[in-house]
Amino acid sequence: SLGGKVNLLYQAGSHHEFKVGGEYNYFTIRRYSIAPVKLASNSRSVADGEPNLIYTQLDNYGYDVFGNKSDAGLTNAKHPVFAAAYLQDKLEYSDLVVNLGFRLDYIDIDAKQFKDPQNIAFTSDNLIADTSLIVVDPIIQISPRLGFSFPVTDKTVFHAQYGKFIQQSRLRDVYQGYNLSSSYIKGGLAIQNPVGFGLKPERTTSYEVGFKQQIGENFAFDITGFYKDIKDQIQIRQTYGLPNTSTPTYYTWINGDFSTIKGVEFKLDLRRTQRIAVSFDYTYSDAEGTGSNPSTGFRMIWQSATTTPFFPQQIAALDFNQTHKGSINLDYRYTSDDGPEIFGSKLLENFGFNVLFAFGSGYNYTRWIGFENLRTPIEPLNASQTPWTYQVDLKVDKTVAFAGLNLNIYVWVTNLLNTENIRSVFNNSGDAYDDGYLSSDLGKSKISGYEQYGTNIVNTYKDLKKALTYDSNKLGVPRQVRLGVRLNY
Repeated sequence: SLGGKVNLLYQAGSHHEFKVGGEYNYFTIRRYSIAPVKLASNSRSVADGEPNLIYTQLDNYGYDVFGNKSDAGLTNAKHPVFAAAYLQDKLEYSDLVVNLGFRLDYIDIDAKQFKDPQNIAFTSDNLIADTSLIVVDPIIQISPRLGFSFPVTDKTVFHAQYGKFIQQSRLRDVYQGYNLSSSYIKGGLAIQNPVGFGLKPERTTSYEVGFKQQIGENFAFDITGFYKDIKDQIQIRQTYGLPNTSTPTYYTWINGDFSTIKGVEFKLDLRRTQRIAVSFDYTYSDAEGTGSNPSTGFRMIWQSATTTPFFPQQIAALDFNQTHKGSINLDYRYTSDDGPEIFGSKLLENFGFNVLFAFGSGYNYTRWIGFENLRTPIEPLNASQTPWTYQVDLKVDKTVAFAGLNLNIYVWVTNLLNTENIRSVFNNSGDAYDDGYLSSDLGKSKISGYEQYGTNIVNTYKDLKKALTYDSNKLGVPRQVRLGVRLNY
């Protein structure tokens, strides 16, 4: 990669502060990946002069099928370019501050897309013909940014922000060797992580409005409402070939999903008073959309009839939606030459402790029945929620002077109460430990097949099934204790 940034700050008079800058990044990306088993089992094809018989599962660009560097044809290296420039003016007056700016984004992913995705021509080697492809045009977007704040009273400040943002998807989502792409498309294979030919960047419009209020000399709170509208998110789809063409139905990424995230943030702060400082943060949010991740609709496509391209979309709570989330942070601390005298010295000076209590509601998921590739939902999409989670963290520390240095010695305990927090559950059972397989008709049938070998074999099978099913990622971290020393000089 090759890149650089340049920024300039200029104060014009007493009211204008100008910022101008830009950045440029140029990449050279190459990839060569093939399954070793596929390579070994068909190596004779190379000697016979038919390398494409072995390389149908080869994902290559920047290298030819033999692993030599290539910068020509469909195996050329990728050279994406990401560039941007911005201009901002900060206007400052006694009763108003305004940030007004614009950002210009230039995105060239250096990729190709199909002229007609429903009519793709193939060569005699069953590879995508170059005549079916056209170059993806660069994306240029000007995004406005506006923010301002002004005091309503001497203790109340109103603030608001608005902005547009653009972000290219992962390059893995738009890059794939044409050997592998041809194999997937020509074979009509059900690929859960395909590639998107000519994917556009994701676009976000963000709004925020709120105010800060000071109460007395020590209390202050901030309440802010926010709203995000996200478009052109990636989703999986089937593209249907036109009749009387060689194009089968194939899987691909497209821009199609959208989501909205809205909510309110509340923050209350108690400035340090009599050695105590406290902050309380709480967020209420609602995240809805047509897909929680690009592959959300894969199973629906795969299990539905392939005779029609109709694909209904439904707005529902997203997998990562967490309605309630908050924390309380309490910090008690002695400063230098502070605290009661113990045995003739102030042993508690520069000593303190911090307690963090975090809580949150559960995440949305869908209950279903069935296992493996046979799943049937029994409720509306993401109608259920995992349990609430709670966690207490404690940190105790003391700073001592040593050889002209300050040593901060601390003990930090996360999840002090060793609370079992369930992060996700099995969709069949709603449980974090048991997926419900052994108690299902399918599981009972499996168990009955082992009963002829005796009780020990049956119990061994049950134990192995539970062990293989267990997923530690469904639980939060257990209690952890850290002892550390931090050196300040």
